[in-house]
This record gives sequence, structure tokens and C-alpha cells, in this order.
Amino acid sequence: MNWTHAHLALNHLPFGGLLFSAAALSLALWRRSDELTRFGLDTLAATGLLSAVAFATGQAAGDLIADADPLTATVQAHADAAMIAMIAATSLGTAALWARLYPRPPALAPRPILIALLAAAGICAALMAWAAAEGGHIRHP
Repeated sequence: MNWTHAHLALNHLPFGGLLFSAAALSLALWRRSDELTRFGLDTLAATGLLSAVAFATGQAAGDLIADADPLTATVQAHADAAMIAMIAATSLGTAALWARLYPRPPALAPRPILIALLAAAGICAALMAWAAAEGGHIRHP
């Protein structure tokens, strides 16, 4: 297995984790469950970390296929979109961690902040989908 294979395997985890986290947080807000809110925030934070890992494997994979793909602009467009999506996901993960620890455990962030995080998760999912669409144009060896 090389970095290209690792990237192709790992890059699905942040998107799936983001959707799962958003569903858990939505359910937590609907049911007004502190336990489920904590779980949703924890998984959002983990998703932010996973996005950084997927981005790092993408950098290594890009180096491997740079010579094989004559459309280096395609690889660069994917890398640019992935960078934006990774920054959004890690920022969201950091904000979720802040909301988890705000103002100090076991208290949670106010409901409007949790709703804002849920909206940000939707934007982040759209950015990840854009990066994935750009990556779909790359032909891997």
C-alpha cells in the first residue's frame, strides 16, 4: 500500500464522520439531551482531526502521482479545495471542542451556539463534497 491508497481509503472518514456527528448533534438538540450533545461535539472534534490526517495523506499521495498525472492543474485544484475543506473541518472541530468545554465541564455551550455549529457542519460538508468532486477528476496509477 502506498500513500495514494492510504489517502483513498482515509478520505471517506472525515465526510462520514461529519454527517454522523451532525446527525447526533441534531438529535441531541431535538431531544435536549446533554449526553448526546457531548457525544456529537466529541465526534465533531474527532472529525476535525481526521480531516487533517486525510489532508496529510493527500499531500504525500500528490507527490507520488505528480509525474503520472499530466493534468497537474487537476491535482492542484483538488489540493486547493481540500486545503479549504480541511481548514473548515479543523476549525469546526476546534469550535466543537470549545463548546464541549464551555464554560467548564459539565456545562455545555448555549443552544444557539450548538445550532451555529450544526449550520457550520453543513457548510463544511459542502466544502468536503467540493474537494471530493475535484479529486474525482484525478486518475490514480
